[in-house]
Amino acid sequence: MLNDLIGWRRRHEPGPDMATVLSDTLALLARPFADREAVVVKPSTAANALGPALLALRPASAAVLLYAPLPTFLASIAKKELEGRLWVRTLLAGMLDDGLAPFGYSAREHFAHTDLQVAALAWLGQQMLFADLVARYGADRIRTLDSATLTAQPRAAMAAAARLFAISMSDRLLDDLVAGPAFKRHSKFGNAFDAGARAMEHRAAADTHAREIEVVVRWAERVAESFGIALTPPAALLETY
Repeated sequence: MLNDLIGWRRRHEPGPDMATVLSDTLALLARPFADREAVVVKPSTAANALGPALLALRPASAAVLLYAPLPTFLASIAKKELEGRLWVRTLLAGMLDDGLAPFGYSAREHFAHTDLQVAALAWLGQQMLFADLVARYGADRIRTLDSATLTAQPRAAMAAAARLFAISMSDRLLDDLVAGPAFKRHSKFGNAFDAGARAMEHRAAADTHAREIEVVVRWAERVAESFGIALTPPAALLETY
């Protein structure tokens, strides 16, 4: 539903009804399946542009902004080959429509960028958005979490997220969660896939595309410096939670 709303907005069709429709959508998504359940929505990256509106419409809500470190993200795009490179170009195109990649490049200059440069610009745009959300709504509601920390410290991350969302979780429930399928299978394909398998897959991709990733990371660091973008967003989930 959130992806549909993003498409609706990008077609310049919503007019004054956008906030009403978005609020109704949130009311539908927030309905629990049973009493005493909390609902946490994990939208796609394309829906991140709705973040400010979602948080404004629901002042009692909180959010964990999950991201991969830049080299990991670039390796992930590279290992997906053609599909990953096409996806990230679609992602950046949407972000340009949403005003989330204000780096001043012309359409011709974007056309000349390599796939991983496009990926890096999309990543930097997300970092700008994350920092803005933390500044706008405060660390009491907004926390950031990188994938390396999540996979290395899943129990601590889940405990901190539960506290942020005001969800009561016993030690036994946390242990069962970390030992369960959420951390043992691939989220998209359902096959066995744990932190070790993930690390091995990313190492292989990083080794295969090492030179390209290294060059693009250096380039992205210069872009980030020019625009004052921190490569590590503020309000890390495990800092105080």
